[in-house]
Amino acid sequence: MKSVDIGTGICTDKAISLYTNGRIYTVAGADWELHPTESMAVFADGSIFAVGFETEIREAIEAGDNFIIEEIDLGGRTVLPGLIDTHVHAPGSALTEKFEIYLYKERGLPGTLRVIEDFVKAHPEREIYFGTGFFMSIFRGDSDTPRVLLDRIEAGKPFFLESSDGHSLWLNTAALDLYGITADTEVPIGGKIHLDPLTGEPSGILTDAQVLANPKPSYTFAEQVEAARYYQQKQIAWGHTAALHIAPHFGNPEAIAAVAAAGDWKMRVNMCALAEPDRLIGETLQEAHAYEKMFAPYGDLFRTTSVKFFEDGVVEGLTAYLNEPYEEAAAGRPDYRSESVWKQDQLKESFKLVTAAGYQIIVHSIGDAATRETLQALKAARAEAAGSAGGRETRDVITHLHVVGEAEIDLLKELDIIASCQPFWHFKEPFWHEEIEVGHLGEKRAMDAYPVATILHRGIPVTFSGDYPASPTNNPFWGIDHAVTRNLATAEPYVIYGIEDIESMDDERWLRNPGERISVKEAIEAYTIAGAWQLFRENEIGSLEAGKQADFIVIDQDIFAIDPIHIDSTKVLSVYIAGEKVL
Repeated sequence: MKSVDIGTGICTDKAISLYTNGRIYTVAGADWELHPTESMAVFADGSIFAVGFETEIREAIEAGDNFIIEEIDLGGRTVLPGLIDTHVHAPGSALTEKFEIYLYKERGLPGTLRVIEDFVKAHPEREIYFGTGFFMSIFRGDSDTPRVLLDRIEAGKPFFLESSDGHSLWLNTAALDLYGITADTEVPIGGKIHLDPLTGEPSGILTDAQVLANPKPSYTFAEQVEAARYYQQKQIAWGHTAALHIAPHFGNPEAIAAVAAAGDWKMRVNMCALAEPDRLIGETLQEAHAYEKMFAPYGDLFRTTSVKFFEDGVVEGLTAYLNEPYEEAAAGRPDYRSESVWKQDQLKESFKLVTAAGYQIIVHSIGDAATRETLQALKAARAEAAGSAGGRETRDVITHLHVVGEAEIDLLKELDIIASCQPFWHFKEPFWHEEIEVGHLGEKRAMDAYPVATILHRGIPVTFSGDYPASPTNNPFWGIDHAVTRNLATAEPYVIYGIEDIESMDDERWLRNPGERISVKEAIEAYTIAGAWQLFRENEIGSLEAGKQADFIVIDQDIFAIDPIHIDSTKVLSVYIAGEKVL
Protein backbone atom coordinates (compact mmCIF):
# COMPACT_ATOMS: atom_id res chain seq x y z
CA MET A 1 0.00 0.00 0.00
CA LYS A 2 1.06 3.55 -0.59
CA SER A 3 0.64 6.12 2.15
CA VAL A 4 -1.18 9.30 1.21
CA ASP A 5 0.56 12.57 2.07
CA ILE A 6 -1.22 13.76 5.19
CA GLY A 7 -0.18 17.37 4.81
CA THR A 8 -0.89 19.83 7.62
CA GLY A 9 -4.51 19.83 8.60
CA ILE A 10 -5.78 23.10 10.00
CA CYS A 11 -9.01 23.35 11.95
CA THR A 12 -10.08 25.63 14.79
CA ASP A 13 -11.73 22.66 16.47
CA LYS A 14 -8.96 20.07 16.59
CA ALA A 15 -11.22 17.16 17.50
CA ILE A 16 -10.80 14.28 15.08
CA SER A 17 -12.67 11.05 14.37
CA LEU A 18 -10.45 8.16 13.34
CA TYR A 19 -11.75 5.44 11.03
CA THR A 20 -9.58 2.34 11.10
CA ASN A 21 -9.39 -1.22 9.78
CA GLY A 22 -10.99 -0.58 6.40
CA ARG A 23 -10.25 -0.91 2.72
CA ILE A 24 -10.48 2.77 1.80
CA TYR A 25 -10.39 3.53 -1.92
CA THR A 26 -9.48 7.13 -2.59
CA VAL A 27 -10.47 7.22 -6.31
CA ALA A 28 -8.37 10.20 -7.27
CA GLY A 29 -8.00 9.95 -11.02
CA ALA A 30 -4.48 9.19 -12.26
CA ASP A 31 -3.19 8.94 -8.68
CA TRP A 32 -5.80 6.39 -7.71
CA GLU A 33 -4.38 3.31 -5.99
CA LEU A 34 -5.71 -0.18 -6.69
CA HIS A 35 -4.65 -1.25 -3.18
CA PRO A 36 -6.64 0.76 -0.66
CA THR A 37 -5.33 2.50 2.42
CA GLU A 38 -6.55 1.41 5.84
CA SER A 39 -7.41 4.48 7.92
CA MET A 40 -8.90 7.96 7.62
CA ALA A 41 -9.02 10.85 10.08
CA VAL A 42 -11.82 13.43 9.86
CA PHE A 43 -12.06 16.79 11.61
CA ALA A 44 -15.20 17.73 13.51
CA ASP A 45 -16.10 20.14 10.70
CA GLY A 46 -16.37 17.22 8.26
CA SER A 47 -13.15 17.76 6.34
CA ILE A 48 -10.58 15.00 5.91
CA PHE A 49 -7.32 15.41 7.87
CA ALA A 50 -5.52 12.42 6.37
CA VAL A 51 -5.93 9.07 4.64
CA GLY A 52 -3.17 6.47 5.01
CA PHE A 53 -1.54 4.07 7.43
CA GLU A 54 -3.04 4.11 10.93
CA THR A 55 0.32 4.51 12.69
CA GLU A 56 1.28 7.50 10.53
CA ILE A 57 -2.09 9.16 11.04
CA ARG A 58 -1.92 8.74 14.82
CA GLU A 59 1.57 10.26 14.88
CA ALA A 60 0.38 13.21 12.77
CA ILE A 61 -2.62 13.79 15.03
CA GLU A 62 -0.36 13.92 18.07
CA ALA A 63 2.24 16.10 16.35
CA GLY A 64 -0.43 18.58 15.35
CA ASP A 65 -1.80 18.79 18.90
CA ASN A 66 -5.09 17.28 17.71
CA PHE A 67 -7.11 14.86 19.80
CA ILE A 68 -9.23 11.87 18.85
CA ILE A 69 -12.81 12.06 20.10
CA GLU A 70 -14.09 8.91 18.42
CA GLU A 71 -12.63 5.79 16.89
CA ILE A 72 -14.70 3.83 14.37
CA ASP A 73 -13.65 0.28 13.52
CA LEU A 74 -14.71 -0.35 9.92
CA GLY A 75 -14.43 -4.09 10.46
CA GLY A 76 -12.38 -4.60 7.32
CA ARG A 77 -15.23 -3.34 5.16
CA THR A 78 -14.75 -1.50 1.88
CA VAL A 79 -15.02 2.28 1.82
CA LEU A 80 -15.71 4.32 -1.32
CA PRO A 81 -16.19 8.04 -1.85
CA GLY A 82 -19.84 9.03 -1.76
CA LEU A 83 -21.47 8.30 -5.12
CA ILE A 84 -22.64 11.21 -7.26
CA ASP A 85 -25.83 11.04 -9.32
CA THR A 86 -25.36 13.45 -12.23
CA HIS A 87 -28.90 13.23 -13.64
CA VAL A 88 -31.96 12.76 -11.44
CA HIS A 89 -35.44 14.26 -11.66
CA ALA A 90 -36.26 14.99 -8.04
CA PRO A 91 -38.17 13.69 -6.18
CA GLY A 92 -37.91 10.64 -8.45
CA SER A 93 -41.01 8.48 -8.28
CA ALA A 94 -41.87 9.46 -4.71
CA LEU A 95 -45.07 11.36 -5.52
CA THR A 96 -46.41 8.59 -7.73
CA GLU A 97 -45.46 5.87 -5.24
CA LYS A 98 -47.31 7.60 -2.45
CA PHE A 99 -50.30 9.22 -4.14
CA GLU A 100 -50.93 7.99 -7.72
CA ILE A 101 -50.83 4.90 -9.96
CA TYR A 102 -47.31 3.48 -9.69
CA LEU A 103 -46.50 1.34 -12.74
CA TYR A 104 -42.71 0.96 -12.69
CA LYS A 105 -42.76 -2.54 -11.20
CA GLU A 106 -44.68 -4.10 -14.10
CA ARG A 107 -42.95 -5.01 -17.37
CA GLY A 108 -45.89 -6.69 -19.09
CA LEU A 109 -49.31 -5.51 -20.27
CA PRO A 110 -51.49 -7.76 -18.06
CA GLY A 111 -49.72 -6.71 -14.87
CA THR A 112 -49.82 -3.05 -15.86
CA LEU A 113 -53.56 -3.18 -16.51
CA ARG A 114 -54.11 -5.02 -13.24
CA VAL A 115 -52.36 -2.28 -11.24
CA ILE A 116 -54.44 0.40 -12.98
CA GLU A 117 -57.69 -1.45 -12.37
CA ASP A 118 -56.88 -2.10 -8.71
CA PHE A 119 -56.16 1.60 -8.15
CA VAL A 120 -59.41 2.67 -9.82
CA LYS A 121 -61.39 0.25 -7.66
CA ALA A 122 -59.66 1.53 -4.53
CA HIS A 123 -60.22 5.19 -5.47
CA PRO A 124 -63.64 5.52 -7.14
CA GLU A 125 -63.86 9.13 -5.90
CA ARG A 126 -61.13 10.37 -8.27
CA GLU A 127 -62.33 12.53 -11.16
CA ILE A 128 -59.07 12.11 -13.08
CA TYR A 129 -56.56 9.26 -12.83
CA PHE A 130 -52.86 10.06 -12.94
CA GLY A 131 -49.95 7.65 -12.91
CA THR A 132 -46.37 7.12 -13.98
CA GLY A 133 -44.05 4.36 -15.03
CA PHE A 134 -45.56 2.27 -17.83
CA PHE A 135 -43.09 0.83 -20.35
CA MET A 136 -43.70 1.50 -24.03
CA SER A 137 -42.63 -2.06 -24.82
CA ILE A 138 -45.91 -3.42 -23.37
CA PHE A 139 -47.72 -2.41 -26.55
CA ARG A 140 -46.81 -5.11 -29.01
CA GLY A 141 -48.39 -5.65 -32.39
CA ASP A 142 -50.98 -8.06 -31.07
CA SER A 143 -52.24 -5.80 -28.26
CA ASP A 144 -55.43 -3.80 -28.49
CA THR A 145 -55.36 -0.06 -29.06
CA PRO A 146 -53.90 1.57 -25.90
CA ARG A 147 -56.83 3.94 -25.34
CA VAL A 148 -59.33 1.07 -25.64
CA LEU A 149 -57.46 -0.87 -22.96
CA LEU A 150 -58.05 2.02 -20.55
CA ASP A 151 -61.65 2.52 -21.72
CA ARG A 152 -62.42 -1.02 -20.59
CA ILE A 153 -61.29 -0.14 -17.07
CA GLU A 154 -63.00 3.25 -16.86
CA ALA A 155 -64.55 4.98 -19.86
CA GLY A 156 -66.17 7.95 -18.15
CA LYS A 157 -63.15 9.52 -16.47
CA PRO A 158 -59.90 10.60 -18.15
CA PHE A 159 -56.58 8.84 -17.61
CA PHE A 160 -53.22 10.59 -17.94
CA LEU A 161 -50.44 8.03 -17.45
CA GLU A 162 -46.80 8.96 -18.02
CA SER A 163 -44.26 6.50 -19.41
CA SER A 164 -41.21 5.31 -17.49
CA ASP A 165 -38.94 7.59 -19.53
CA GLY A 166 -41.17 10.64 -19.03
CA HIS A 167 -41.58 11.24 -22.77
CA SER A 168 -44.95 9.62 -23.53
CA LEU A 169 -48.51 9.91 -22.22
CA TRP A 170 -51.12 7.16 -22.31
CA LEU A 171 -54.66 8.53 -22.57
CA ASN A 172 -58.09 6.97 -22.81
CA THR A 173 -60.85 8.23 -25.09
CA ALA A 174 -62.23 10.55 -22.41
CA ALA A 175 -58.84 12.24 -22.07
CA LEU A 176 -58.43 12.61 -25.84
CA ASP A 177 -61.91 14.09 -26.09
CA LEU A 178 -61.27 16.43 -23.16
CA TYR A 179 -58.42 18.06 -25.08
CA GLY A 180 -59.95 17.65 -28.53
CA ILE A 181 -57.09 15.56 -29.87
CA THR A 182 -57.79 13.99 -33.26
CA ALA A 183 -55.75 12.64 -36.14
CA ASP A 184 -55.78 16.16 -37.59
CA THR A 185 -54.40 17.89 -34.49
CA GLU A 186 -51.23 19.81 -35.25
CA VAL A 187 -48.21 18.06 -33.77
CA PRO A 188 -45.52 20.10 -31.99
CA ILE A 189 -41.99 20.05 -33.43
CA GLY A 190 -40.28 16.82 -32.46
CA GLY A 191 -43.52 15.32 -31.15
CA LYS A 192 -45.80 12.53 -32.30
CA ILE A 193 -49.46 11.54 -31.99
CA HIS A 194 -49.44 7.78 -32.43
CA LEU A 195 -52.25 6.59 -34.70
CA ASP A 196 -54.09 3.29 -34.78
CA PRO A 197 -52.86 1.63 -38.01
CA LEU A 198 -56.33 0.15 -38.63
CA THR A 199 -58.52 3.19 -38.02
CA GLY A 200 -56.11 6.07 -38.50
CA GLU A 201 -57.40 7.60 -35.26
CA PRO A 202 -55.26 8.52 -32.21
CA SER A 203 -54.18 5.36 -30.42
CA GLY A 204 -54.00 7.04 -27.03
CA ILE A 205 -50.21 7.49 -26.96
CA LEU A 206 -48.58 10.91 -27.30
CA THR A 207 -44.79 11.21 -27.38
CA ASP A 208 -43.02 14.50 -26.72
CA ALA A 209 -46.33 16.22 -27.34
CA GLN A 210 -47.28 17.09 -23.79
CA VAL A 211 -48.18 20.60 -24.90
CA LEU A 212 -51.36 19.06 -26.32
CA ALA A 213 -52.52 17.49 -23.07
CA ASN A 214 -50.51 17.56 -19.89
CA PRO A 215 -52.62 18.20 -16.81
CA LYS A 216 -50.81 17.71 -13.54
CA PRO A 217 -52.10 16.16 -10.34
CA SER A 218 -52.27 18.60 -7.45
CA TYR A 219 -50.54 17.85 -4.16
CA THR A 220 -50.60 19.68 -0.88
CA PHE A 221 -47.33 21.26 0.17
CA ALA A 222 -47.18 18.79 3.04
CA GLU A 223 -47.38 15.93 0.54
CA GLN A 224 -44.60 17.52 -1.51
CA VAL A 225 -42.41 17.76 1.57
CA GLU A 226 -43.18 14.15 2.48
CA ALA A 227 -42.13 13.09 -1.02
CA ALA A 228 -38.91 15.13 -0.81
CA ARG A 229 -37.97 13.43 2.45
CA TYR A 230 -38.75 10.01 1.01
CA TYR A 231 -36.70 10.75 -2.10
CA GLN A 232 -33.64 11.77 -0.08
CA GLN A 233 -33.99 8.69 2.10
CA LYS A 234 -33.96 6.42 -0.98
CA GLN A 235 -31.06 8.21 -2.67
CA ILE A 236 -28.88 8.01 0.43
CA ALA A 237 -29.78 4.34 0.97
CA TRP A 238 -28.53 3.63 -2.57
CA GLY A 239 -25.21 5.31 -1.67
CA HIS A 240 -25.66 8.74 -3.26
CA THR A 241 -24.25 11.68 -1.32
CA ALA A 242 -24.59 14.31 -4.06
CA ALA A 243 -26.78 14.82 -7.11
CA LEU A 244 -27.64 17.10 -9.98
CA HIS A 245 -31.38 17.76 -9.85
CA ILE A 246 -31.92 17.91 -13.59
CA ALA A 247 -34.81 19.82 -15.13
CA PRO A 248 -37.68 19.24 -15.45
CA HIS A 249 -38.18 18.78 -11.74
CA PHE A 250 -40.97 16.32 -10.98
CA GLY A 251 -41.78 17.98 -7.68
CA ASN A 252 -41.74 21.44 -6.14
CA PRO A 253 -38.15 22.52 -5.35
CA GLU A 254 -39.57 24.62 -2.51
CA ALA A 255 -40.43 21.34 -0.75
CA ILE A 256 -36.73 20.43 -0.73
CA ALA A 257 -35.93 23.90 0.57
CA ALA A 258 -38.45 23.31 3.37
CA VAL A 259 -36.66 20.10 4.37
CA ALA A 260 -33.38 22.02 4.35
CA ALA A 261 -34.93 24.78 6.49
CA ALA A 262 -35.84 22.12 9.05
CA GLY A 263 -32.18 21.06 9.14
CA ASP A 264 -32.95 17.66 7.64
CA TRP A 265 -31.48 17.93 4.15
CA LYS A 266 -28.06 16.25 3.93
CA MET A 267 -27.23 15.55 0.26
CA ARG A 268 -25.24 18.02 -1.79
CA VAL A 269 -27.37 19.23 -4.68
CA ASN A 270 -26.80 21.16 -7.89
CA MET A 271 -29.94 22.73 -9.32
CA CYS A 272 -30.83 23.08 -13.00
CA ALA A 273 -33.27 25.30 -14.91
CA LEU A 274 -35.09 24.32 -18.12
CA ALA A 275 -34.79 26.01 -21.53
CA GLU A 276 -37.60 25.50 -24.04
CA PRO A 277 -37.87 26.73 -27.64
CA ASP A 278 -41.23 28.45 -27.08
CA ARG A 279 -39.99 30.28 -23.98
CA LEU A 280 -37.73 33.31 -23.83
CA ILE A 281 -34.28 32.34 -22.65
CA GLY A 282 -34.44 35.26 -20.25
CA GLU A 283 -37.25 33.48 -18.41
CA THR A 284 -35.08 30.39 -18.04
CA LEU A 285 -32.28 32.49 -16.58
CA GLN A 286 -34.76 34.06 -14.16
CA GLU A 287 -35.71 30.53 -13.09
CA ALA A 288 -32.05 29.76 -12.42
CA HIS A 289 -31.65 32.97 -10.42
CA ALA A 290 -34.77 32.09 -8.43
CA TYR A 291 -33.20 28.76 -7.45
CA GLU A 292 -30.05 30.56 -6.36
CA LYS A 293 -32.11 32.85 -4.12
CA MET A 294 -34.31 30.01 -2.82
CA PHE A 295 -31.38 27.89 -1.68
CA ALA A 296 -28.98 30.67 -0.63
CA PRO A 297 -29.78 30.28 3.10
CA TYR A 298 -28.36 26.75 3.06
CA GLY A 299 -24.84 27.63 2.00
CA ASP A 300 -22.77 25.46 -0.26
CA LEU A 301 -25.03 22.45 0.25
CA PHE A 302 -26.95 23.73 -2.79
CA ARG A 303 -25.65 25.35 -5.95
CA THR A 304 -27.41 26.38 -9.15
CA THR A 305 -25.06 25.59 -12.01
CA SER A 306 -26.91 24.36 -15.08
CA VAL A 307 -29.54 24.85 -17.78
CA LYS A 308 -31.13 21.84 -19.50
CA PHE A 309 -32.12 21.66 -23.18
CA PHE A 310 -33.99 18.91 -25.05
CA GLU A 311 -32.77 18.48 -28.63
CA ASP A 312 -34.85 15.38 -29.41
CA GLY A 313 -37.05 12.73 -27.84
CA VAL A 314 -36.61 8.97 -27.41
CA VAL A 315 -36.22 5.91 -29.62
CA GLU A 316 -39.22 4.13 -28.08
CA GLY A 317 -41.49 7.02 -29.03
CA LEU A 318 -39.94 7.40 -32.51
CA THR A 319 -38.95 10.97 -31.59
CA ALA A 320 -35.17 10.54 -31.28
CA TYR A 321 -33.58 12.42 -34.20
CA LEU A 322 -31.46 10.04 -36.30
CA ASN A 323 -28.97 10.39 -39.14
CA GLU A 324 -30.42 7.31 -40.81
CA PRO A 325 -34.14 6.40 -40.91
CA TYR A 326 -35.96 4.24 -38.42
CA GLU A 327 -36.97 0.74 -39.41
CA GLU A 328 -39.87 1.07 -41.85
CA ALA A 329 -42.07 -1.44 -40.03
CA ALA A 330 -41.93 0.64 -36.84
CA ALA A 331 -42.15 4.08 -38.41
CA GLY A 332 -44.74 3.24 -41.03
CA ARG A 333 -42.68 4.81 -43.81
CA PRO A 334 -39.17 4.27 -45.20
CA ASP A 335 -37.62 7.72 -44.66
CA TYR A 336 -38.69 8.74 -41.17
CA ARG A 337 -35.88 10.15 -38.97
CA SER A 338 -37.88 12.45 -36.63
CA GLU A 339 -36.58 16.01 -36.22
CA SER A 340 -34.79 18.31 -33.81
CA VAL A 341 -36.71 20.18 -31.13
CA TRP A 342 -34.79 23.43 -31.64
CA LYS A 343 -34.04 25.36 -34.81
CA GLN A 344 -30.29 25.56 -35.25
CA ASP A 345 -29.96 29.37 -35.08
CA GLN A 346 -32.23 29.58 -32.05
CA LEU A 347 -30.24 26.87 -30.28
CA LYS A 348 -26.95 28.63 -31.00
CA GLU A 349 -28.23 31.98 -29.71
CA SER A 350 -29.66 30.35 -26.58
CA PHE A 351 -26.34 28.61 -25.92
CA LYS A 352 -24.57 31.97 -26.17
CA LEU A 353 -26.88 33.62 -23.65
CA VAL A 354 -26.74 30.75 -21.17
CA THR A 355 -22.94 30.61 -21.39
CA ALA A 356 -22.64 34.38 -20.98
CA ALA A 357 -24.78 34.13 -17.86
CA GLY A 358 -22.28 31.67 -16.41
CA TYR A 359 -24.30 28.46 -16.50
CA GLN A 360 -23.38 24.99 -17.66
CA ILE A 361 -25.29 23.71 -20.72
CA ILE A 362 -26.76 20.21 -20.47
CA VAL A 363 -28.46 18.78 -23.55
CA HIS A 364 -30.70 15.72 -23.75
CA SER A 365 -29.65 14.03 -26.98
CA ILE A 366 -30.62 10.46 -27.86
CA GLY A 367 -30.12 10.29 -31.63
CA ASP A 368 -26.91 10.85 -33.56
CA ALA A 369 -28.43 13.63 -35.69
CA ALA A 370 -29.54 15.46 -32.55
CA THR A 371 -26.07 15.13 -31.05
CA ARG A 372 -24.38 16.37 -34.21
CA GLU A 373 -26.62 19.43 -34.53
CA THR A 374 -26.23 20.19 -30.83
CA LEU A 375 -22.45 20.09 -31.06
CA GLN A 376 -22.41 22.17 -34.24
CA ALA A 377 -24.59 24.81 -32.57
CA LEU A 378 -22.41 24.76 -29.49
CA LYS A 379 -19.24 25.12 -31.55
CA ALA A 380 -20.71 28.10 -33.41
CA ALA A 381 -21.95 29.68 -30.17
CA ARG A 382 -18.54 29.38 -28.55
CA ALA A 383 -16.84 30.92 -31.58
CA GLU A 384 -19.20 33.91 -31.60
CA ALA A 385 -19.12 34.35 -27.83
CA ALA A 386 -15.31 34.58 -27.87
CA GLY A 387 -15.02 32.53 -24.70
CA SER A 388 -17.44 34.57 -22.58
CA ALA A 389 -18.80 32.43 -19.76
CA GLY A 390 -19.74 34.97 -17.13
CA GLY A 391 -16.53 34.23 -15.27
CA ARG A 392 -17.37 30.55 -14.81
CA GLU A 393 -15.95 27.51 -16.57
CA THR A 394 -18.75 25.96 -18.64
CA ARG A 395 -18.06 22.19 -18.65
CA ASP A 396 -20.96 21.56 -21.03
CA VAL A 397 -22.69 18.19 -21.04
CA ILE A 398 -24.57 15.93 -23.43
CA THR A 399 -26.65 13.33 -21.68
CA HIS A 400 -27.83 9.88 -22.86
CA LEU A 401 -25.96 9.44 -26.20
CA HIS A 402 -28.00 6.40 -27.22
CA VAL A 403 -27.16 6.29 -30.94
CA VAL A 404 -23.81 7.97 -31.58
CA GLY A 405 -21.18 7.51 -34.26
CA GLU A 406 -17.55 8.38 -34.86
CA ALA A 407 -18.33 11.84 -36.25
CA GLU A 408 -20.23 12.78 -33.11
CA ILE A 409 -17.52 11.33 -30.85
CA ASP A 410 -14.92 13.41 -32.72
CA LEU A 411 -16.95 16.54 -31.96
CA LEU A 412 -17.41 15.56 -28.31
CA LYS A 413 -13.63 15.33 -28.02
CA GLU A 414 -12.94 18.52 -29.97
CA LEU A 415 -15.30 20.57 -27.80
CA ASP A 416 -14.29 18.87 -24.53
CA ILE A 417 -17.86 17.85 -23.71
CA ILE A 418 -18.82 15.74 -20.69
CA ALA A 419 -20.77 12.58 -21.58
CA SER A 420 -23.42 11.97 -18.91
CA CYS A 421 -24.44 8.33 -19.38
CA GLN A 422 -26.94 5.92 -17.81
CA PRO A 423 -25.36 2.44 -17.64
CA PHE A 424 -28.67 0.90 -16.55
CA TRP A 425 -29.64 0.85 -20.25
CA HIS A 426 -26.39 -0.54 -21.66
CA PHE A 427 -27.42 -4.18 -22.03
CA LYS A 428 -30.08 -6.07 -23.97
CA GLU A 429 -32.93 -5.49 -21.56
CA PRO A 430 -35.66 -8.17 -21.46
CA PHE A 431 -38.97 -7.02 -22.96
CA TRP A 432 -37.26 -3.93 -24.36
CA HIS A 433 -34.24 -4.63 -26.53
CA GLU A 434 -35.94 -6.76 -29.18
CA GLU A 435 -39.32 -5.05 -29.02
CA ILE A 436 -38.08 -1.45 -29.02
CA GLU A 437 -34.43 -1.08 -29.94
CA VAL A 438 -34.09 -3.76 -32.62
CA GLY A 439 -37.62 -3.10 -33.82
CA HIS A 440 -37.00 0.64 -34.22
CA LEU A 441 -33.28 0.82 -35.02
CA GLY A 442 -32.41 -2.53 -36.57
CA GLU A 443 -29.99 -5.10 -35.19
CA LYS A 444 -26.71 -3.25 -35.84
CA ARG A 445 -27.63 0.12 -34.40
CA ALA A 446 -29.25 -1.56 -31.41
CA MET A 447 -26.11 -3.60 -30.68
CA ASP A 448 -23.77 -0.62 -31.22
CA ALA A 449 -25.74 1.69 -28.93
CA TYR A 450 -24.24 3.45 -25.90
CA PRO A 451 -20.54 3.16 -26.89
CA VAL A 452 -19.22 4.18 -23.46
CA ALA A 453 -15.77 2.57 -23.69
CA THR A 454 -15.17 4.17 -27.08
CA ILE A 455 -16.14 7.58 -25.69
CA LEU A 456 -14.18 7.21 -22.46
CA HIS A 457 -11.03 5.91 -24.10
CA ARG A 458 -10.98 8.90 -26.43
CA GLY A 459 -10.31 11.00 -23.33
CA ILE A 460 -13.87 12.31 -23.04
CA PRO A 461 -15.08 12.66 -19.42
CA VAL A 462 -17.86 10.17 -18.62
CA THR A 463 -20.23 10.49 -15.67
CA PHE A 464 -22.92 8.05 -14.54
CA SER A 465 -26.48 8.29 -13.29
CA GLY A 466 -29.79 6.47 -13.49
CA ASP A 467 -32.03 9.27 -14.80
CA TYR A 468 -34.25 8.31 -11.86
CA PRO A 469 -37.16 7.63 -12.12
CA ALA A 470 -36.55 6.45 -15.70
CA SER A 471 -34.50 3.78 -13.93
CA PRO A 472 -36.99 3.04 -11.15
CA THR A 473 -34.42 1.28 -8.96
CA ASN A 474 -31.62 3.83 -8.95
CA ASN A 475 -29.10 1.46 -7.35
CA PRO A 476 -25.68 2.56 -8.64
CA PHE A 477 -24.23 -0.91 -8.06
CA TRP A 478 -26.68 -2.24 -10.63
CA GLY A 479 -25.39 0.48 -12.95
CA ILE A 480 -21.75 -0.39 -12.29
CA ASP A 481 -22.51 -4.07 -12.93
CA HIS A 482 -24.12 -3.21 -16.28
CA ALA A 483 -21.22 -0.95 -17.27
CA VAL A 484 -18.58 -3.57 -16.49
CA THR A 485 -20.40 -6.60 -17.94
CA ARG A 486 -22.68 -5.00 -20.59
CA ASN A 487 -25.03 -7.72 -19.42
CA LEU A 488 -27.95 -8.36 -17.09
CA ALA A 489 -27.10 -7.18 -13.58
CA THR A 490 -30.01 -8.76 -11.77
CA ALA A 491 -33.17 -10.63 -12.72
CA GLU A 492 -35.06 -8.93 -9.88
CA PRO A 493 -37.25 -6.67 -12.09
CA TYR A 494 -38.10 -9.56 -14.43
CA VAL A 495 -38.24 -12.63 -12.20
CA ILE A 496 -42.05 -12.82 -12.34
CA TYR A 497 -41.66 -13.32 -16.10
CA GLY A 498 -39.32 -16.27 -15.71
CA ILE A 499 -36.04 -14.39 -16.26
CA GLU A 500 -33.15 -15.83 -14.22
CA ASP A 501 -29.82 -14.35 -13.14
CA ILE A 502 -26.86 -15.05 -15.39
CA GLU A 503 -23.91 -17.16 -14.24
CA SER A 504 -21.33 -15.66 -16.60
CA MET A 505 -20.81 -12.13 -17.87
CA ASP A 506 -20.36 -13.68 -21.33
CA ASP A 507 -23.85 -15.21 -21.33
CA GLU A 508 -25.12 -14.05 -24.72
CA ARG A 509 -28.84 -13.74 -23.94
CA TRP A 510 -28.66 -10.17 -22.64
CA LEU A 511 -25.09 -9.25 -23.66
CA ARG A 512 -24.75 -6.05 -25.69
CA ASN A 513 -21.46 -5.30 -27.47
CA PRO A 514 -18.86 -6.54 -24.97
CA GLY A 515 -16.28 -4.36 -26.69
CA GLU A 516 -17.85 -1.43 -24.85
CA ARG A 517 -17.21 -2.87 -21.38
CA ILE A 518 -15.26 -0.67 -18.98
CA SER A 519 -13.32 -1.58 -15.84
CA VAL A 520 -14.65 -1.41 -12.29
CA LYS A 521 -12.19 1.42 -11.65
CA GLU A 522 -13.54 3.41 -14.59
CA ALA A 523 -17.13 2.83 -13.52
CA ILE A 524 -16.41 3.97 -9.96
CA GLU A 525 -14.65 7.07 -11.26
CA ALA A 526 -17.71 7.88 -13.40
CA TYR A 527 -19.79 7.81 -10.21
CA THR A 528 -17.28 9.77 -8.09
CA ILE A 529 -14.45 12.01 -9.23
CA ALA A 530 -15.88 12.54 -12.74
CA GLY A 531 -19.30 13.30 -11.28
CA ALA A 532 -17.72 15.81 -8.93
CA TRP A 533 -16.07 17.45 -11.95
CA GLN A 534 -19.43 17.78 -13.74
CA LEU A 535 -20.92 19.38 -10.61
CA PHE A 536 -17.95 21.80 -10.20
CA ARG A 537 -17.25 20.15 -6.83
CA GLU A 538 -14.03 18.24 -7.56
CA ASN A 539 -12.12 20.25 -4.95
CA GLU A 540 -14.48 19.17 -2.17
CA ILE A 541 -15.85 15.70 -3.02
CA GLY A 542 -15.36 12.78 -5.42
CA SER A 543 -12.28 11.34 -3.75
CA LEU A 544 -11.08 10.77 -0.19
CA GLU A 545 -8.12 13.11 0.21
CA ALA A 546 -6.82 15.49 2.83
CA GLY A 547 -8.72 18.77 2.68
CA LYS A 548 -11.81 17.36 0.97
CA GLN A 549 -15.14 16.64 2.61
CA ALA A 550 -15.64 13.27 4.31
CA ASP A 551 -18.44 12.07 2.05
CA PHE A 552 -18.12 8.29 1.91
CA ILE A 553 -19.99 5.02 2.00
CA VAL A 554 -19.25 1.67 3.61
CA ILE A 555 -20.25 -1.39 1.58
CA ASP A 556 -20.37 -5.09 2.37
CA GLN A 557 -17.97 -6.42 -0.28
CA ASP A 558 -14.90 -5.35 -2.18
CA ILE A 559 -16.26 -4.91 -5.69
CA PHE A 560 -12.73 -4.91 -7.14
CA ALA A 561 -12.12 -8.44 -5.89
CA ILE A 562 -15.29 -10.28 -6.92
CA ASP A 563 -16.74 -11.62 -10.16
CA PRO A 564 -18.35 -8.53 -11.76
CA ILE A 565 -21.69 -10.33 -12.16
CA HIS A 566 -22.06 -10.10 -8.36
CA ILE A 567 -21.48 -6.34 -8.09
CA ASP A 568 -25.26 -5.81 -8.20
CA SER A 569 -25.64 -7.61 -4.86
CA THR A 570 -23.53 -5.00 -3.05
CA LYS A 571 -25.20 -3.61 0.06
CA VAL A 572 -24.63 -0.10 1.39
CA LEU A 573 -24.07 -0.49 5.13
CA SER A 574 -23.59 3.14 6.11
CA VAL A 575 -23.33 6.59 4.53
CA TYR A 576 -21.45 9.64 5.80
CA ILE A 577 -21.75 13.22 4.53
CA ALA A 578 -19.21 15.71 5.88
CA GLY A 579 -18.32 13.11 8.47
CA GLU A 580 -21.89 12.84 9.75
CA LYS A 581 -23.48 9.41 9.62
CA VAL A 582 -26.74 9.77 7.69
CA LEU A 583 -27.47 6.06 7.21
